[in-house]
Amino acid sequence: RRITVDNLLILEYENQRKEAYLTLHMAKNSCITASEAAHILGKTLGSRQWKAARDSRSVIGKQPSVIRLIEEGSYQMLYGAAWIAKDGQRVSGDNYTFGQNPEGQVIMSLSDGMGSGETASRESQRVIELTEQLLETGFSARAALKLVNTVLLLTGEQHPATLDLCCVDLNTGVLEAMKLGASATFVKREDGVELLEASEVPMGVMNPIEPVLLSKKLWDNNRILMVSDGVLDALPGEDKESVLREFLEEQPFGPPKEMASRVVEFAASFGGGIRDDMTVLAAGIWKRR
Repeated sequence: RRITVDNLLILEYENQRKEAYLTLHMAKNSCITASEAAHILGKTLGSRQWKAARDSRSVIGKQPSVIRLIEEGSYQMLYGAAWIAKDGQRVSGDNYTFGQNPEGQVIMSLSDGMGSGETASRESQRVIELTEQLLETGFSARAALKLVNTVLLLTGEQHPATLDLCCVDLNTGVLEAMKLGASATFVKREDGVELLEASEVPMGVMNPIEPVLLSKKLWDNNRILMVSDGVLDALPGEDKESVLREFLEEQPFGPPKEMASRVVEFAASFGGGIRDDMTVLAAGIWKRR
C-alpha cells in the first residue's frame, strides 16, 4: 500500500485489549485514511477489528503523522433511557450518563437526588459530573465512588444523592456494579432475570460507607436495567424487586430504549399519580460477529 511505518508502539491493557500509536507517511501523491490503516493493522496482526480513535488524525499523506488506533472489544453495547418527573415538577431529580473510556469499558451511572425538582436535579448532576471527571482522570470506579463520597462530605453536602455505577468490559463481557445507596440492577438473560443488589446500604452518599462491588459475567443479547428509587416505590406489594423481575421475565428482548420505556410505563400504571421521579437506564450487549 506504499505506506512507510516510521514508528510503531502497541500497548496492551490488563484485559488484553490493545492500543497502537503509529507514525506513518505515504509515497508522493498518495494518501490513506486512518480507518483504512486500522483495517490493514488488524489484518496484519490477525486480531479483532481495529478503529481510529476519535482524537486521532483522519488522513495520512506524505508528511509523517501520528495516529492512534484502538482494538475493538469482543462485545458492543447500545443503551436507552426513559424517565418521568414527579407530578408538579418540570425537571427530574434523577440524572444519568453513558460513555466509554479508552480502556474499552462502557460506564453507566445513575444518580437519584434526594427529593425532587431542580434542587435534587442539581445535586444528582453534581454527583454524576464529579464521578465522570474522576474516571476520566484515571481513577478506578471503586476509588472514584469513595472520593465522591469524601468530597461531598467535606463540602458539607446537605442533600445526599444515591449513586449507581455499572462498568462493562467490552473485551471480557464482565459487569462490575458499584452502589452507594442505590436500587438493585436487573440483568435479563434468556433463562430469566437476575438481581444485583447491595443489602443494608444507607440511602445516599454519606460517610463512612464502603462502595458495594458486585460482579457478573454477561453474555450475548443480555440486557442491563438500572432504575431509580421512584420506579420501585411505585410498584405494589412488599417485595417490589420481585414484582419488577417478574414483569421483566415476561417481556421480549427489545431495543434498550423500548425496554426502558416499558418499565417506566409499567411503574406509572399503578394508581395514585407519579409520587417520585422515575428513571430507567437500559443497555444491551452483543457479541461482535
